[in-house]
Amino acid sequence: MDAGLDWSSFRFGQIAFGERVVDASGSPTFHFEADTTVSYDDYPVRVVADFNPQTGLVTWQISSYDPLTGQAPRSPLAGFLPPNDEQHRGEGFVTYTIRPQAALATGVEIRNEASIVFDINPAIVTNETVHTIDAAAPRSQVADLPSQLNATSISVAWSGDDENGAGSGIAGYDVYVATDGGPYERWLANTAATSGQYPGLPGHEYAFYSVATDLVGHTEAAPAQPDAETTRPSVRMIDAASMS
Repeated sequence: MDAGLDWSSFRFGQIAFGERVVDASGSPTFHFEADTTVSYDDYPVRVVADFNPQTGLVTWQISSYDPLTGQAPRSPLAGFLPPNDEQHRGEGFVTYTIRPQAALATGVEIRNEASIVFDINPAIVTNETVHTIDAAAPRSQVADLPSQLNATSISVAWSGDDENGAGSGIAGYDVYVATDGGPYERWLANTAATSGQYPGLPGHEYAFYSVATDLVGHTEAAPAQPDAETTRPSVRMIDAASMS
């Protein structure tokens, strides 16, 4: 396990092979052991999993055994994992959960890899996985609006960023509006758009702000003041310059 992970938070998840899924998520310790069976082989299967919180090493051992001897079956055709087929009986996977260390900065990379050993064959090293930390919420803002608008609707635009591009990216925006100083109501929810037409009515004042959520679920706090305000006059204003 990467040193950027909180090893004390490690928990086993599922251990799967062929048709069988063993749930180890209820184990309160760093050791799990269970016996199970598969329908296509007569020998029982022993599953043993261990996590060493001092070294960060996790091992899963899955073995068919002869219940009379406790040893591996003599037949080379016996075993819990036959050649792969359309039912995926030759496949398997393991899962676990673990938290990152507290206070890791955005951009820190968590890297892990594993090796798989079949019988006495050489280890198969998996591809390295990389997870990048996103530690903070994104920011967004509704663009300024004219103090008064004559249009039949209000053109509202907004934008945002997630830690200057170092975060996971913005998943969506919630855009809020208040009328005549009243309470804010959500106009748009989790939208990927960055502009819209709000159908404001003449003779009313409107205030807007946006809240962004990033791809890992961090949500921006609502601002204390609106990002933009405007009024739709009751009487349509005429630009004197346009009359000259």
